Amino acid sequence: MRRRRNSESGSVLIEMVMIVPFLMTLMLAVFELGMMLRSDIVISNASRTGARIGASAGQSTSADYSILTGLGNALSSLNSPTINYVVIYDVPSASTSTPPTSACTPASPASTFHGVSGVCNYYSGANLTTVLAASSVPSTFGCSSTDWDKSWCPSTRVIAQGSSAGPDYLGVAVSITVPTYTRLFGSSKTFTDHFVMRIEPTANGSTP
Repeated sequence: MRRRRNSESGSVLIEMVMIVPFLMTLMLAVFELGMMLRSDIVISNASRTGARIGASAGQSTSADYSILTGLGNALSSLNSPTINYVVIYDVPSASTSTPPTSACTPASPASTFHGVSGVCNYYSGANLTTVLAASSVPSTFGCSSTDWDKSWCPSTRVIAQGSSAGPDYLGVAVSITVPTYTRLFGSSKTFTDHFVMRIEPTANGSTP
């Protein structure tokens, strides 16, 4: 009887040694997937926040600055994110699911590229960091030949209800890399998201 009990105890110990690592791995995987889902939701909400601000800002000279500030604040709860880019772009059709063109999103994050004329403004992670550290609108906004918002200047955005195409549709696209916690699915995960809203119309085309 003593031998039998010892044998059963040994079997239970072996089963625990085999099962516990599997259960721990499963728990860590569930935790990591949950954090990835949370990051995805935060980034999606940030792009929506930026688009809503842009739709309200219209032709304001500080429109892009306001978009970037709102988007950056919405991302503040992420764990050590790396901002690859933020693109503020004109959507040529009424489709709210249209992403920016490939010309507006270089394969590698760019530090000197600032967009495509009449189509989009491109902002790097360093640009966003500068904006968030500023206490007022930096001198790099204003649509001059060297400014960051020169490619799709806010003052050229159509906001008049009576124009032939109606108010423009403004999109905000982001690409962000977030480190993982457990490395079960790699050391980091890159998320991309975009959201489009129609700029709030005015009767005479002037900024509200």
